[in-house]
Amino acid sequence: MKAKLMFVHALSPLHAGTGQGVGVIDLPIAREKATDIPFLPGSTLKGVLRDACEDPEVRKRVFGPDTSGADEHAGAVIFTDARLLLLPVRSLKGVFAWVASPLLLHRLMRDVGNA
Repeated sequence: MKAKLMFVHALSPLHAGTGQGVGVIDLPIAREKATDIPFLPGSTLKGVLRDACEDPEVRKRVFGPDTSGADEHAGAVIFTDARLLLLPVRSLKGVFAWVASPLLLHRLMRDVGNA
């Protein structure tokens, strides 16, 4: 199996919910349990890319068949969760800067070593 590290840059607001509401919160944001940092579930990423694929044969070969026949063929790609690396933060000068934390940078370096 071949692994490839990829970066996702959201150009518009993104809300990856957990799929279930809790109390007054309609759809809470998906967060890592240990750190409470938001993430994009791999299943969400795969679903969005599957929907964007226009060729039905390519879609079936790469992502697998629709759920009725999913046990016949699992698909050629596997997506892990997309984890946060950078956040845009407004500066006092009125522009945005990309910021990260030592924890996020350390995790990136660990993932680069594993890819």
